[in-house]
Amino acid sequence: EMRMEANRTLGNNELWSGEFEAAQIHLRQVIDLYGDAPVDRVRRRFEQDPLVANRCMLAWTYCMLARSPLARSEIDHARLRALQMDHAFTSAFAHGGAMWMHRFLQEYEAAHHWADQCVELCAENGFAYMEVAGRSVRSWAASHLDGDASHAREMRDVLERWRGRGTTTGLSSFLILRAEALLAAGRPAAAQAVLNDPAVRERTATTRWLEADVHRVAAQSIQAMKRPVRDAQAAYRQSLTVARGQGAKLPALRAAMELATLCLDGGEPEAAPEPTIGLLEEALADRKSTRLNSSHQIISYAV
Repeated sequence: EMRMEANRTLGNNELWSGEFEAAQIHLRQVIDLYGDAPVDRVRRRFEQDPLVANRCMLAWTYCMLARSPLARSEIDHARLRALQMDHAFTSAFAHGGAMWMHRFLQEYEAAHHWADQCVELCAENGFAYMEVAGRSVRSWAASHLDGDASHAREMRDVLERWRGRGTTTGLSSFLILRAEALLAAGRPAAAQAVLNDPAVRERTATTRWLEADVHRVAAQSIQAMKRPVRDAQAAYRQSLTVARGQGAKLPALRAAMELATLCLDGGEPEAAPEPTIGLLEEALADRKSTRLNSSHQIISYAV
């Protein structure tokens, strides 16, 4: 058990720090050591099964590394184990694990479904933090599905109440979701203002796992506000630099393709990032590489 906890603690810290390759090694070791451990009854309300939590975090790590089949497998295992345990808090974490995985893969309908499941279970049982997380992901997904600004307003109200409780747990992640929701609703200036919130800037400086996303969303906001193209290019390049430094292939691929599209649309093909196709080939791993027409197609194929 000490070896399991040591690897799990290391993996958790590496995930939040953006050290994804190291995180997947330690989180994978937990599964290799104890993945077939029998299901024990969790008696206390706020306890949870460590293997369910570990599989969810490993799934998120695999998302960053553009290994979505492995991520989906970990979430399937986590949900099955949680179901066998019949324990509300563990089940809520498994629902949350699924919704965050689909959020990272930008699968809006699936993210909305699992966020809805998470909110319902957490509201029934008083799991405040995971309920706020579920409401945030649900509003983010709904914004992308229909572009309605009401979802971003709903998220604002939820996060104001969360802040009003004097807690900042998860706040930076939720605010990044809100910025993306505002962008989807056609409000890039408001999205930029959210990204400038001290909770985002200060937390991102120390907990770096979403740092590349912050720069990419900032670039999209700049682009949508019709500000100088060079400003958007600089933000995309910063996102790409951070992601590549972390070995985060999926965020790197997204930033590279957005930057390439911006440069090509602006008549500056020479400014497009040279490593774009290389990133795609890395993300595809042993699958056959192909040149596709749009960044969305390439990203969908890669993951």
